[in-house]
Amino acid sequence: MPAPAIDLPDLGTAAAAPPRPLLDRRQPIVPQIHQILRERIVSLEWAPGRQLARAEIADEFGVSQTPVREALLKLEDDGLIAVWPQSRTEVSPINVAKVREVMFLRRALELEVALTVAALQPAADLAPAHAIVDEQRLLAPDDAGLRRFMAVDREFHRTLFVLAGQSALHDLLEERSADLDRVRRLHLPMRGKRLEILADHEAMLDAIAAADAAAVTRAVRHHLTGTAATLDALAAQHPAYF
Repeated sequence: MPAPAIDLPDLGTAAAAPPRPLLDRRQPIVPQIHQILRERIVSLEWAPGRQLARAEIADEFGVSQTPVREALLKLEDDGLIAVWPQSRTEVSPINVAKVREVMFLRRALELEVALTVAALQPAADLAPAHAIVDEQRLLAPDDAGLRRFMAVDREFHRTLFVLAGQSALHDLLEERSADLDRVRRLHLPMRGKRLEILADHEAMLDAIAAADAAAVTRAVRHHLTGTAATLDALAAQHPAYF
């Protein structure tokens, strides 16, 4: 059965969605469809158990079923949907083992990235990261800005990877983080979690600016263990999503 609706705040979407998702016909279609569908799943707009019909999706996008089939195959590779040939296609539950795996990978990579940025000489320009934290400070109390908060949170971490010269590595990490992002989507409606993220980001930047390797290590590890510590509780609170 599909996961039941849960009490999530408004994601900040427009009041009236366009009748058909906009595609740039000058660019490859399959990656665009894949990204739109992936975001629907990661944002929990499409909950686990939701059945997907290739013909309906093709009609929504105004394309043939061929690019939709290719996009769905990619989502299956991502572990976000399950396909039973000649039967049904549906959104997969969150895979806790994959979440723990990507958490481990993320801790290792982000710690090395932060230490690399802290060691840069001359000092790295942290102004873009500080600007993101300033925006998060404004968004944190506002439930209606949750989608934007999530977007700038990802941008904060991408900024550090870019400063470390590892933007491609960040892209790889993002590709593997779909289930983790769904867990975070369940967690972020708790306003205290957003304030905790904000404080963690500030502590990371302070430690990086001071080039204090020990403080950087403490700040990054503290930041990236918060969701891990509540994973079991979230699974118990929302069992239909796991």
